Amino acid sequence: MAKKTAKETVEELKKSAETAVETVETEIAKIPEKTEKVKKAAAAKVTKAKKDIEAKADDVKAAVKKASTTKKADPKVDVVVEFAGKQIVAKDVKDAVLKAYKKANKGVEICRVLCCQRRRKAGVQS
Repeated sequence: MAKKTAKETVEELKKSAETAVETVETEIAKIPEKTEKVKKAAAAKVTKAKKDIEAKADDVKAAVKKASTTKKADPKVDVVVEFAGKQIVAKDVKDAVLKAYKKANKGVEICRVLCCQRRRKAGVQS
């Protein structure tokens, strides 16, 4: 093999340096394109994540609404007392008892009402 002169070595180094500079410049020119691709991909992922979160939020809202609307109401109860051929609604009895008790005991707070038949008298507990 023939030895290279210093001038040839310098020329080879210049060519390899120029090639390296061209490669770097080419890659630098590609950076904005890659950045845009990355931005678009990130934006797509964020958009998808937002849609997923909104869908899950809608599911949770629907579940909460369903849970709140499925609460069962107390059944309607009508109590009628029949005595000596007359019918009396239990609500009327309760109202009459409360009215009479409040009239006889002014300023008393009623906590519980117990209506029962004890020889034709109604009792109230306060």
